[in-house]
Amino acid sequence: MFEPIAYQKSMNLSANILLVDWGGLAAQEYFESAMYAQKVGRTLAEFLLVMRHQGQLPSYALVHIIGFCLGAQVAAAASYHLKQRLGNFAVIGRITGY
Repeated sequence: MFEPIAYQKSMNLSANILLVDWGGLAAQEYFESAMYAQKVGRTLAEFLLVMRHQGQLPSYALVHIIGFCLGAQVAAAASYHLKQRLGNFAVIGRITGY
């Protein structure tokens, strides 16, 4: 998990890395966890909105969300909720799902 952070530091890249730990919600029965994935995605979208509003995020196009399994659904839900809220002004730059 920490290899990407070490790689980022070794390359002298300017980036912020945010890890979303929703393990407690994801550890439920699959359908319940899937329901929580939507809520976590909405919360992530709200967090990105706050970051943008406070000037901490220059553009949503610079965001790359990576998710594994239901985490990919969280990424999609975050993108969906941003677009619902702001239209095409809130396009996430990249989503990678595994």
